[in-house]
Amino acid sequence: VSAFLLNRSSDLKKQNGRYGAIDAKGIERIKCTYLSVGRSESGRAFEREDHLYDIYNSNGVLVGKGLTTY
Repeated sequence: VSAFLLNRSSDLKKQNGRYGAIDAKGIERIKCTYLSVGRSESGRAFEREDHLYDIYNSNGVLVGKGLTTY
């Protein structure tokens, strides 16, 4: 199982202040477009602009989309 790291990588992403994720090799796996991030039972919950949540598991696979809670 490959874990992912929370990141605000690269100058462009630092400027927009959004969250995403990179893998252990530093490759972006989840685009840095999210407002915030938190832990959920299924992995990580990323908050979208519409204040709904996308849930990604530890492999960076989307397992829930547009949820109101996590």
